[in-house]
Amino acid sequence: MCSVSMVTDNWKDNHWPQVAPQIFPWHGTGPYISRDEFERLKVEVEKLKEELKKARQQDIDDNAPLCAHKDSVDLVRQLAEILNVDLEDVFDGHEKS
Repeated sequence: MCSVSMVTDNWKDNHWPQVAPQIFPWHGTGPYISRDEFERLKVEVEKLKEELKKARQQDIDDNAPLCAHKDSVDLVRQLAEILNVDLEDVFDGHEKS
């Protein structure tokens, strides 16, 4: 398993259940988030981006396959788009089905 896949899967498994009802109210019963919550979540996703950059470099250094599970990547991309965090340089070429 590539490092990018481990990072995205771990984030999805550990953060998504708390984020979904807030940022995507139609996935749960939570209210829309406040501006402060939005900014905190944006900072968290920016930190995730830095982790993903390191993971991608590790995959390149290890000559590991450029892979990540499409469902995890799609989820993180969707959240990043809402938060206006660009992850394209991190995921380019990593998705697999």
